[in-house]
Order: sequence, then C-alpha cells, then structure tokens
Amino acid sequence: MLSLLLRSGGLSRARAILLGVGLSILSAGILLLTAASRTTTVVASEDISRYWRTTYDILVRPAAACSPIEEKYGLVEANSLSGISGGITFAQYEDIRTIPGVEVAAPIAMIGYVAETVPAGTLASISDPGAYVQSQTLTIDDGANLYPLTRSDYYYIGNDPDPSDPCRGPGCPMVLIPGYHFSPTYPVVSMFDMPFLVAGVDPSQEAALVGLEQALRTGRYLRPDEPLNSRQDPDRCPNYTTFYELPILINGTPYIRLKVEAELRSLALPPDTASLETIMEQGGTSFLASLPGTRLAHQVIDSAEAYDRLVDSLLFFGGGAEPAGFVAVSTGHIFMWSVPSPIIYRETQPPFPYNGLVLEIVPPAQGMVRTGTGGGLWPAYRCSEKGNLSCCFSFGAKGVFDIERLAGSADVNRVPQETYFPPVVTLRYDEQGRPVEPRPMYPTLDIAGYIQPPPLVLTTLEAARVLRGDASISAIRVRVGGIERLTPAAQRKIEAIATEIQRRTGLAVDVMVGSSPTRVLVHVPGIGYVEEQWVQKGVALSYQEHIQSGYWILLVVLLSVGGLYVTDLTWAEVMARQRTIALQKALGWRSSTVFGRVVGQVMMIGALAAATGVMGAWVVARLAGWKTPGAALLLGTPVVTVVLCILSTLYPAWLAGRVPPNLILRGAGLRYTRVARGHLAGMWSYAWRGLMRRRGRTVLNGLAAMLSSALLVLLLEVTLEQRGYLAGTLLGEYIAGHVSGYHYGLVGLGFALMTLGVANTLLEGTMERGREIGVLKAMGWHTFTVARLFVMEGLLLGMAGGVAGVLLGGAAFFWLYRSLPPTLWVMGLVGMVTPGLVGALAALYPAGVAARVSPATVMRNE
Repeated sequence: MLSLLLRSGGLSRARAILLGVGLSILSAGILLLTAASRTTTVVASEDISRYWRTTYDILVRPAAACSPIEEKYGLVEANSLSGISGGITFAQYEDIRTIPGVEVAAPIAMIGYVAETVPAGTLASISDPGAYVQSQTLTIDDGANLYPLTRSDYYYIGNDPDPSDPCRGPGCPMVLIPGYHFSPTYPVVSMFDMPFLVAGVDPSQEAALVGLEQALRTGRYLRPDEPLNSRQDPDRCPNYTTFYELPILINGTPYIRLKVEAELRSLALPPDTASLETIMEQGGTSFLASLPGTRLAHQVIDSAEAYDRLVDSLLFFGGGAEPAGFVAVSTGHIFMWSVPSPIIYRETQPPFPYNGLVLEIVPPAQGMVRTGTGGGLWPAYRCSEKGNLSCCFSFGAKGVFDIERLAGSADVNRVPQETYFPPVVTLRYDEQGRPVEPRPMYPTLDIAGYIQPPPLVLTTLEAARVLRGDASISAIRVRVGGIERLTPAAQRKIEAIATEIQRRTGLAVDVMVGSSPTRVLVHVPGIGYVEEQWVQKGVALSYQEHIQSGYWILLVVLLSVGGLYVTDLTWAEVMARQRTIALQKALGWRSSTVFGRVVGQVMMIGALAAATGVMGAWVVARLAGWKTPGAALLLGTPVVTVVLCILSTLYPAWLAGRVPPNLILRGAGLRYTRVARGHLAGMWSYAWRGLMRRRGRTVLNGLAAMLSSALLVLLLEVTLEQRGYLAGTLLGEYIAGHVSGYHYGLVGLGFALMTLGVANTLLEGTMERGREIGVLKAMGWHTFTVARLFVMEGLLLGMAGGVAGVLLGGAAFFWLYRSLPPTLWVMGLVGMVTPGLVGALAALYPAGVAARVSPATVMRNE
C-alpha cells in the first residue's frame, strides 16, 4: 500500500519512511506511557486509597488545645491527647452525635494519674534478732538515659520484749517492723509505687471505633449502662461524702522499660551495739550503712513481670481471686496524684544544618519533680497539677485487654491514638547536635515526663463525669458513615461534617482522613534532638492529584511534539513538490482534491505506523511486567495517532491546495551571501541566516525542541519537587517507592522525534543549497568548514528551542505548584544544553552530505 501511495504522486519514499518511523515511535510511546503510567498510577492510587482512611476521620479537641504551630503548618501534635485534661462538655458531645452522617463519635476523658503499689516479690522471712538492710534500685530506661531510683530500708529485731518503740515519730532514721517484738518472723517485700493514667470512654462507641470488645484477654467488656456503685464510707473517705467503685478495663500491655533489683543483707553488729538504743547512739542508719553484711536474698524482675504483678494487684482489689504468691500491700483506696498537662513547643534553630521544621520543648518553671518510691528527681517537661475531686474511689476490675488484638492502623496513616499506643519518637542527635545511633524513646513513670504511656485503666464516661465534672471530655474521635473509597466527594462530605461540628460547638476540629505522620525534629532539654511523628493533615488527596497530573502533562506534550513532527514532514514534502502540484492543478485537479490527497496519504501512513508501533509496544509492556493494555487502549492509540495526523496535516494540505497552476512557468534561483572566511562570528551569523531562509519549518523544529526541553525541565522539577513533597510524610515516602522513572524514557521519545525533524529539515536544506555549497567550496571553503556550518545550524536550532523550553517549563511548574525550586538554574542549564546537543547530533548526517558536494559538478551544471 505504501508503494501504491508513492507511485500515485504521494509522499517521497524517504519522507514516507521518516513519517512512518516517527509515527510508530509516537504510537508506541503513547501506549507505553499509558501502560506504565496506569501501572504506576494504579499502584500508587491503590496505596493512597488503602491508607487514605485513618482510624478516625475527624478529631475534635477543646478550642485551646490546638497550638499555633499546628495551625501554622497544618499539623496535629503526636503527643497531644495525653496532655488534655478535659474541656469538652457532655452537651457538646451529644450535639456531635446527632449530626447527620456521623457514624461513630468516640469520646475519651483523660481523668488523671493515680498510683498503685506494685509488690515486686518477697525477698525472705527474717526472725533472728539483729540488724538488716533491704536495698532496692528501680531503673527506668527512656531510650536515651537510665534513671536509677535507689532506696535502703533498715530493720532491727531485738530481744527486748518491751512493747515500747524507741523510734516512733517524725525523723526516725530507721524503718522498724511494726510489732516486731510480737512476731517471730517477718516477710521482707520489695515494692515500688507506679503512677498510671485513668481515662474514661464510651464503651459502645469505643467498640465501634477500634473493636475494643474483641481485644479482651480475660474477663468481660464494659456494658454501655455499667453502674457506678457508690456508698457513704466515712471510715475509708473521711474527707469526702461519697465513695465510688469504678468499673474498669485494664490494659495488659507494658510500655515502660524498667528493672527492679533488690537484696536483703544481714549486718554484722559489733558486740557492744546489741540494742536499738546503742545503734541510735552510734549514728543510726549512717552507722548501719558502714557495717559489712552478708547477702541473704537477691531478686531481679523486669518490666513484664512487674507489670503482671501490677495487673494482678488491680484485679485482686477489684474483686478477683488472689494470685499465687501474691502479697497484698494496698488498701484499694485510690487518691489522684495529678491531672494531664500538655507539652509546650516553640520553633527553634538547631546548631547543625537541618532542612525541616525544628521545635524545642519549653520546660515548666518547676524544673524537676520528685516522684516515685525512693524520692528520685525526674526532669519535668509538663506542669504537675493536682486534680480536685469531690469523692474518693476504688477500682472494680471487669477485664483485661491486649492492644495486639486491636485492628491497628499502618505506620503510613497513623494518627494520634494515645488511648492505646505511645507516640513514636526516635533519638537522632545529642544535646550538642552530634549525630547518635538512632534509637527509640520510651515512656517513664514520671507524670510530668516527656512521653506518657497510654492509660493503664479505662473506665466509663459516666465515671469521668462523676470524678471530673461535666466538661471532663478531652477529645472526640469521629468517623463518618457511608464512605467506601477515596473520592473528592467523600473528602467534601467529611469536611462538611467537620465544618458543622465546629459551627455547632466552637471546638477545635481537624480533618484527619487522608493524613499521614511527618517527621518533626524536637529539642528535648537533657536528652537531645529527637524525631517526633506529627501528623500532616489531608495529604493523600493531594498526592493522588500530583501523580495523575504528571501523566496528563507527559501525554499532551508528547502528542504536541508528534504533531509538530508530522506537520514539519508534510510541509517539507508540499514545498518540495510545488511544481508537481502545480502541474496536477494545471491538468484539472481541484484544490479540494489536492487537499484530500495530502491528508489521506498521511492518514494512511499514520494508520500503518500506529498499528506497527502498538504491536511493538504491547510486546514491550508484557516483557516489562506493566499492566497489560486493554482492548480499548490498543484500539484507541491508533485512532489517536490517525486523528493527530489529520489535525497536523491540515495546514500543509491547505498550503498545497493554494499552489497556483502557473507556478510551473516561474523561475527560481538562489541568492548567495558572502561570509568572511575564518571568522567564527560570521559563521554563526551565516548559520542563523540559513535557518531563517526556511523560517516556517525552522519555527516548527524550534517548537519541537522547545516542547521537548520544557518537558525535560518540568519533569526534572516535578520529580525533585514530588520526591521532596512525598518525602514529607511516611505515606509519601511509601508511595515514592512505587513511582518509577520511566518518564525520562518518554522524554527521550520526544527528543527522538525532534532529532528526526531537525535532520530532515537540515537535509532538505542541503539539497536546496547544493549550488550554494559548491560555490562556497569553489571559493575556498574546506570540507570541514561546510560540515561545521550545518552542525552549527542544528546547534542553534536546538539551543533556541531550549531557551524557550526552559522558560515554558519554569512557567508551567510555577502554574502547577505556585513556587520555583531553588535548583531551577541547574535544570535550566540542562534544558538548554540537551536540545542543543540533540540538534547538533541530528545535523551530523546532513553535514556529511553537504561536505561531499563537489564544486566541479556544480560548476558544470552552471
């Protein structure tokens, strides 16, 4: 069919082959771009859709809980919920529940910190008279430092049956066994106080949000109408009117890394100090501390064992059976130590280069706090405030739950969930800003400490109201109903409900759906610089838009370059065959016939080339493992190519139809321009004038170079911006691992089409300027000089298009992202040099043809 077209006055064989090759490349490029982009976009979109939905869609907090830093950067603090001690009323909570579209509204009330004495175990039973010392070291590991809390208790068992106790009252330097003279033996128990957080939840809403009822390890779940048993008990609560027993669930997961080491030693008393009076005269405990001793017992327990003993203690005093080996050391009468308080952050500059948000913690005025058994000092990062209660209470344990059984979210879309999980914090630098081996940070027993463990005990929301009042709710986590997947409509629905919540209640409302953790560097005094994972709101939808926009930009630019290529070749053929077209019109051809023949011939070549390119691309896509193109894509690509051929041929076909019949009678000649031999500036000027002789085709080739350069610059900018943008969050980094660099191969296709177009234009110029080249060589031009002239024309053509492409690419990037990257000048340099080099390479073959022109042949023809 191609031969038939050529014999019937169609395109010349060379241009038909060039056109077919170019359109095959274009068709294959369109198909490969679509197949690869669909693979990448589908994978990325699946990732985004999978992780778009967070545990809850909307976070509602008291108006004062949203910090200026959160508002400024669109963030939610990762360590926020454990620092809010109420502020939302029950009326506001009920109002939120009635908003249409709210499927789950799970409140949480951070009630406060209480303490339980943890029995670490019985060291030994002592009965022999003498002096003893029990030493205990509680070591807390927060990941950066070890905090040892040490205490020593001294005991004395005497032979004196006198019931009077010489060491009673304030300031007694010794711990004596009550009634020691009556009991022949005494169990020495190792123990320490462990403060923990108590929180109130709505059992039914919490179950709907996270499936808490499915996470029970023992016991039963809290009922929605769980009663609060109360009574008047002036003996147990002399300062309050009512005593309550709170129904609780116990979190069975240890979060604190600790070790308890205890030992009991018998001290070697001198013979002349065999009584308590003489020990006191010698200096009391300071005297006993100087005495040698013999170890009687030694014990070490870790976090897991200590935590199990704490849970056993809560279960026992909550009405459970006494565990084997359990020693009761608590009355079950609970007092509140402190209420939660927030950490205050401010922006700062680190003493080392860092590209990102850097904060520091503002320590409270109290500096250090004394807490824990042994009176150890801990660094304070929060205010330690006493909680005011109108009643006293105890716990009635109903069950123990395991957070490993909860349907937790993935790391890439984690939102503040401090009800069950502590914040993720990693130590990166020491106090001086020197990098350290990254290691995780852990909560401690410090109620004013940096990282707080999740609540150990969950009770009902009604219990929170009884203990802390009507405005005791700290936060409400809202989930919207009727949403299945990520769509703009779903996002708008959630945002509309968030707006309604804010309008009705005046509370701080954050849309959490589509959010992901982002790294924020924080200076923690006394520890160093740590990496917290704050939450960047609403990034998933933006990521999806960024990824999809890249596909359409590439496709449009590639089609534009292909259209320019078709226009250039068709125009060149029309200009070369003007005399033939004039003869045809002189023989009676109509302008519409000429127009239709030009369009039809290019369309037929485009169809054949597109079919060839599609078949080749389909094979490549299969071998590359990309998503197999469907029937619609396989059939649609040739259609797009043919339509592109028709549109790109309209102007050259119109020019062909306007060729007058008398053109065959006109003469044509060339005007020669002399150039000073050996002057480089003159060579550049001569090369530029050579391009301007074919101004229309030069503009077409320049446009192809411009679009290819713009695409390269834009792709470089978008890649760096997108990588940087995606690197901002864990979800973005996860998606970035699935975004491939195949787009640069498609930029290469654009430059390939540009190369063919430039080569064709310069080769045509070589044929047109044969006599001119012969004359120049006859005048003394060397063969190399002639070749260099055409290479310079190709370089100029590419550089001119490159300059325009850099401007276009930068403008497109600014339009898309409303900013310019700091490395734009580097990308601009690449965008100018690359098309220039491509143009020079495309000119090599035409330059070789021009260099072989013989002056003698030209003179004979003259």
